[in-house]
Amino acid sequence: VGNSLSSQWDFWGSTLVTSSYVRLTSDEKSKQGSIWNTVPCHLKDWEMHVQFKIHGSGKKSLHGDGIALWYTKDKLHPGTLILPTMHLSLLQLPPSL
Repeated sequence: VGNSLSSQWDFWGSTLVTSSYVRLTSDEKSKQGSIWNTVPCHLKDWEMHVQFKIHGSGKKSLHGDGIALWYTKDKLHPGTLILPTMHLSLLQLPPSL
């Protein structure tokens, strides 16, 4: 990750980028973070490999608010979720083999 790709990505919120990983949020309640690619994808056929890890301090009180992976035509604005006026193009995923 790191600086070599920073011109191809927009980071928002609590996102932390290092040379070996991207951390979207810290282990605190109601934190938000995101990473958006700035290069449009015009490929007919493509695949994506994602590796993620969710962990925390191990306290009994859970602080995570959730995680989502979006493939959208346009970047969502900070603080928004799915708005009724938002037009989504659906991406159908085939069943795993």
